[in-house]
Amino acid sequence: MKKFIKVFGVLLLLIGFSACGGAQDQGNDLLSKIKEKGTIVIGTNSGYPPYEFYDTTNNQKKLVGYDVDLGNYIGEKLGVKVEWVDIDFDALTGSLQTGKFDIILAGMVDTLERRKSIDFTEAYYQSKTVVISKKGVDINDAIQLNGKTIVVQMGTTQADAAKAVEGAKVLELPSVSDTVAALTSGKADVLMIAEVSAKNIVAQYPNYSYQAIKGIKDVLLEDGASIGIPQNETALKNELDNIIKELKASNKLDEMFNTNVKLYDSLNK
Repeated sequence: MKKFIKVFGVLLLLIGFSACGGAQDQGNDLLSKIKEKGTIVIGTNSGYPPYEFYDTTNNQKKLVGYDVDLGNYIGEKLGVKVEWVDIDFDALTGSLQTGKFDIILAGMVDTLERRKSIDFTEAYYQSKTVVISKKGVDINDAIQLNGKTIVVQMGTTQADAAKAVEGAKVLELPSVSDTVAALTSGKADVLMIAEVSAKNIVAQYPNYSYQAIKGIKDVLLEDGASIGIPQNETALKNELDNIIKELKASNKLDEMFNTNVKLYDSLNK
């Protein structure tokens, strides 16, 4: 009987420890941690208008843009402050994995390759891949890129697409501004980029135009920008998905986007 009581007591203790551990685990998810610390840290890459860029008027350097408005709105909905970390695009996923920030908002496309290391929310914006070239240069098929130099931003889906073009030379550079400089200086024949950014670039460089091309991997023809999050953070993903759905239903996402297109245009007149 005593032996039975001892064994039963040990079982009760184990159950108790398990229950305590379970209660602690419930508060260990990233969403709970964000709310507990009162701050959400967001990784981004500036120089990608209208998603994110700097307003330098009146001797300031203020990070603004579509993603910035979305990130700040997320902070309001979660009841926390927002802290932005601006780093190179190709360093974003690795930095998210190491905990440098909580989420990524940088016009990032959800791809199978990226899903090996991070997860994504549903898309909050749809765009497509295009190429920018001098006006009068008709390029509408990947075959026409054979022998040409394609400049792209490092770590983007466009970089992956360019590498898949047979016979083309690919020049990868850290920022969008670097890629534009390479194109306009003649170091590259075309710039492969998302259409949303192409619109802004050709508005500043009237001697250039952009067009969609056939022959690029189908998965890259529609570039849906999504929020990058650490893997297996279900509560955070559900919360962010709900916010995105709410903003879509109220057309606030469109309002944010159009506001920042106008802002960028006004800053570059």
